[in-house]
Amino acid sequence: MLRAFTLFHASQIDGIPPYVAPGVEQAPWRAPEATDIIVAKNGVVLRIGGERAFYSPSTDHVQMPPQTAFRSPAAWSSVLLHERVRHQVPNTVLIAISPAGSAPKATRARSSAAELPG
Repeated sequence: MLRAFTLFHASQIDGIPPYVAPGVEQAPWRAPEATDIIVAKNGVVLRIGGERAFYSPSTDHVQMPPQTAFRSPAAWSSVLLHERVRHQVPNTVLIAISPAGSAPKATRARSSAAELPG
């Protein structure tokens, strides 16, 4: 089944400030402000803690490890937005990013099979 989706660049969304790279005084941690705005406007329930990032359909929340578990603010934001997509479309098959040289795999949400509807 082929589906079409409309995508937007962050600069096309009202209320998201332009990205400003952090200076030396702000390093090592500063997550992009757009991530917080997107997640807040989406209404996703976000829980921090544990060792895994996942979306739980049974409790309808996104679980994220602490920010210090990630190598960079960009890595934190990337995983958070990835799990937010799983919150939006939990029954959609997603293409997993694979290491260089290997074929991508179609996967469902990483939650246990007992939590997947249908």
